[in-house]
Amino acid sequence: MSRVSKRVYEAKTAYPDRTKSEEKSFTEVSVPIKKLDTALLLLSSKEECVLLTVFSHITDFARRQDANVLELRAHRLLELLLEKDLFIDSPNIMIRRFALYLLTTLLDNVDMSSFEPEQTDQILELACRFYLMESDDFCIEYLTYILNVCLRDPQMAHGIVEASDFLDKFKLVFVNSENPDTVFNSIEALHRMLLVQSAEQMLDFTTQPDFPVDRIICEVTNEFQEIRKAALKTLKTLLADTGDDSVFEPLHRCFFVLEQLVKAFCENPRGSEAADIIDVLATALRSEKMTKLFFEQNLFDLVVEQVRGHMDLMPLEMRCTIISIFAETAQYEQFLPRMHKAEITDMFISCLMQNKPAPAAFVIQGLHRMSQYPEALRRIVAAYEEGAIRKLVTILMSPEVAIKVREQAAELIARLLVAAFRDTAAQLKEQDIAAVLTAVITQGQPTLSIDLILSLLTIVESLAQNEEYRTILGAYSSLTEQIAQLLMRSYAHSILVNNIFRCLCTLIDEAPVRETLLANYIVSSIKRALKSLSNLVKTSSILSKCPTMKFAIRNGLNFTDITAGKDFYVSRRKFEDFRSFQDILRNDCSPLDAVLVVNFDRPKPDATDVIDVPLRCMHTVSDSPGDQSWNYCKRPGDVRLPQYLEALNQTLAIHGLVENPERIRRSVDFDNVAKRSKLIAQAVFAVMNDNLKIVDLNSTEECSRNTVRCHLQDLRQVLHTNFIPLGMVRSGCQFERAVLFKGLADQIGLPCTLQRSVDGRMLYNEVPLPVEPEKDVHCDKKTLKFMPWRMLRPTHVVDLMYNVGDLYPMQSRQALQYLRLY
Repeated sequence: MSRVSKRVYEAKTAYPDRTKSEEKSFTEVSVPIKKLDTALLLLSSKEECVLLTVFSHITDFARRQDANVLELRAHRLLELLLEKDLFIDSPNIMIRRFALYLLTTLLDNVDMSSFEPEQTDQILELACRFYLMESDDFCIEYLTYILNVCLRDPQMAHGIVEASDFLDKFKLVFVNSENPDTVFNSIEALHRMLLVQSAEQMLDFTTQPDFPVDRIICEVTNEFQEIRKAALKTLKTLLADTGDDSVFEPLHRCFFVLEQLVKAFCENPRGSEAADIIDVLATALRSEKMTKLFFEQNLFDLVVEQVRGHMDLMPLEMRCTIISIFAETAQYEQFLPRMHKAEITDMFISCLMQNKPAPAAFVIQGLHRMSQYPEALRRIVAAYEEGAIRKLVTILMSPEVAIKVREQAAELIARLLVAAFRDTAAQLKEQDIAAVLTAVITQGQPTLSIDLILSLLTIVESLAQNEEYRTILGAYSSLTEQIAQLLMRSYAHSILVNNIFRCLCTLIDEAPVRETLLANYIVSSIKRALKSLSNLVKTSSILSKCPTMKFAIRNGLNFTDITAGKDFYVSRRKFEDFRSFQDILRNDCSPLDAVLVVNFDRPKPDATDVIDVPLRCMHTVSDSPGDQSWNYCKRPGDVRLPQYLEALNQTLAIHGLVENPERIRRSVDFDNVAKRSKLIAQAVFAVMNDNLKIVDLNSTEECSRNTVRCHLQDLRQVLHTNFIPLGMVRSGCQFERAVLFKGLADQIGLPCTLQRSVDGRMLYNEVPLPVEPEKDVHCDKKTLKFMPWRMLRPTHVVDLMYNVGDLYPMQSRQALQYLRLY
């Protein structure tokens, strides 16, 4: 058997040529770079060592001072990072960290509003994509900050809620993260997402199984203050809904959040976050379920113990802030005995009396709720000797006090009048309650809110139930006068009008009240004030007989408000109180602004309406006519308007559009509404276009108001008054033309409105053109033709200035351009 031996070492016969390898390789380059632009160019390198070196130097440069960050922004570092997709695909973790760190530095030192919208969208899109791929803790920290900054824009916050894949990882990372910065920015980002959602959207979002509500509750006691504040802020938003379908439906979670909040408060009752904790706790205790747990689990006792132990050491403001939670629990009567036993009533009274000029609204609200418990009510009445009623009256009279506080003060007084009338009324008598109520009502809106006025009226009603106090209130005529004036100013609020009438009914048995009401135009007040649905028909029937006053009151006439058959006065000035215009019409005076008079029935003025100016009054007039008589008329005749109407009827006859074709009274010829509107508009344009050029609807150029103003001044000189017959106006813009259009439309039976703009400078007309959907029998024009005019709805605005006669759908771009709102 032969043995085969194997050599351990064999000599090589060929070796690599090192000379050739060195010739092919690129030698290392070391070049000192002192320009930022040059360094930024190297970010396009493919070599990791180059990128790491450049990023290190740029990061060091950015850390030195904020001005350096602005210089980096000026050198378009942001655009370069976005162009490179934030180096999202780099396998080197340090490169990714450097890129994200520089982006967070730029966002931290530069206002996001200075970014282009496309840039912000790109940052958010890249951050979300980066977040889904990244697992490094530092990168996640930077990305969470970037996301939080982007979500400051509500539109972006609303859009990210739809990104389900991103949200799944976002919530998972937040729940498991131990990085304080990641936790803080995650909570802030979640809060921004919640703020942009509707109630239904928030309910769906927060009740998902992976929503991290428990982690947010845990962070209430975090060691870092910023995280605690962020958690409290988010919890307050979540606790707005604690219903059976909400995220707080499980009782164990309700108890957990209450326990955490009470624990955080008890650890430092005088800490900087104590007020925030109390605010969140008060929000939670608005729910009966939460309040029941609060008492059953003895958390109430823990809070009371801490409050008592630190009461003397706390500032007054903090003491009163803490008891806001008791104001919430007091709304549930089953807990009032326990609260009163814990001396909560005394705490409320103490805060009421010690705060100057007034406590927070919840202090008075707490007393109001505690008064439902007899023992607490007795303690409140006993506080009258300490000046409790005087304090409430002072709050009520002070316009500088917050309106919510004044509302609560009035409600508490009204409640005490019901629960302890004799003592409370006696105290109010000492405070001269009639003068107090008069002074408060005189302040008027918007200083007074509707709720405050209603409470004041309730106080008057309660006192007037007693004959002695009704006599006192009735004798104070200023109070009745102010209530009557209030009725006139409150015509838009039906509930307020009803309560004012009810209040006056309790006082009407007093003779001074009746005399005062008659002296203050109560009939006119009723005509203006009856706006409630129950009185709508009555109000409309009254006001429709006087289009002049209706337009002065409501700044608009509807389809059923016909100007034909009566004089119609339209003032160029918009009166806030129609009584001023009413006085001008009643008295022998000329208004400062032109009043257009629409009259188709009287070619010449009646002799009884012509007023001669005595010669002794002429010396103050520069253009005195000497010995000639000078007169003026407030009900002038108008020769031209009947002529305009006759010419219009002839034009309509030529086109076969005179009257409604079927001669049925109050029927509507919808097929020809547009044609008839165009002919009327052309007629208006023909008589009111002197010295005015036609302008384009799409331009910013407007009608020459100065030309119209000069024309009206010339007419005033001729007529010696500012009551101007509409037929004499030959130069008019939207205002004058809309009045003439309404007058002519009413004469020929075309349904038309007249509306004044909000600023009062422009008038415009609307007509009804019903849309006829296919196969809908309810929208058949034959059926709609017999619809009462009061049921019609305006659909189109008539153009009297630009494209004369065109009809623009309401809310369309052309309609808004015509009204100069676009």
